[in-house]
Amino acid sequence: MAKEAEGKKKGKSKLIVIIAVVALAGVGAKFFLLGGSKAKAATPPPPPKPGEVIDVGDMTINLADQATRYAAVSLAVELSATGKAEEVTKRMPVLKDAALKTLSAHTAASLLAPTGKDQVRSELTAQAQEIFGKDAVMRVLPQWLHQRFLGTQATFGDDRSLTNFILKTHRVIFHNGAICRTYVPDRWGKFFRQQLRWKKSWTRETLVAAKLLYRKHPIAAVSYYAGVMLTLLSPLVVIHGMIYLPLFTSASCLPYIGGLLLSYFLLSLICLYHTRTPYWLFGMLFCFLYIGVLAWQNYYAMATVNRNYWGTR
Repeated sequence: MAKEAEGKKKGKSKLIVIIAVVALAGVGAKFFLLGGSKAKAATPPPPPKPGEVIDVGDMTINLADQATRYAAVSLAVELSATGKAEEVTKRMPVLKDAALKTLSAHTAASLLAPTGKDQVRSELTAQAQEIFGKDAVMRVLPQWLHQRFLGTQATFGDDRSLTNFILKTHRVIFHNGAICRTYVPDRWGKFFRQQLRWKKSWTRETLVAAKLLYRKHPIAAVSYYAGVMLTLLSPLVVIHGMIYLPLFTSASCLPYIGGLLLSYFLLSLICLYHTRTPYWLFGMLFCFLYIGVLAWQNYYAMATVNRNYWGTR
């Protein structure tokens, strides 16, 4: 295979994807490794310098109209003068996914056409600039940093707050390849204070998002508002199922508890499928933690939402 790459960064500090479409060759299904990448060297490379091209591996695309052939694409990113290597690392799963979708829309004939490679480069460069672009964030940064609610500084829930600021002018898309790692509370007291902090930011940002979501896709809007109502009404549902029915009617609370356990069991199965964790069954115990404590914590969070101390430690 022969590679071809082009692209250099000039002017603004944006990262440009350099795409080289490699010649079609080979037979055999073993080459059809959608989204595959070459193994990296065991020794880590030195930190990239501004202007240096970072090779992020090859991908193999199965072309629908050429079942016995494959096209390999070399994907690389060139750092601008102010670019940082960690920005590339964090966003590469999103960028690879975008590249795969774009290339899958092309045929072998279109890629081999005189203008085929230039067209692909143009499409992927536009996507990369959108993925790595920071203009949308920089535009709302002053408002985000100085956000106030009920007369006090907003000190937590910054991730959802930033999302709401971006939603005012842009779309926010879920990507199932994104991975987030964080420290978790190791004591019950820390856990409940963390949940209280999250519920306070939920209260604040739910009011903000409620003014935006009705203008978005109807399915997203309906599911969002339904989720808000269920969260607010869940303590009343607990009272009805666990107290009112057993005490004031002849009905049992067991069907209610059984339905909850079934719901949490299905959620735990999803957790098991995606993580293979041996602790997936603890999701069943979370059911009782929610109806006993966390569901009621929402009301306390709403009543004390203007107390903006961090609260975890």
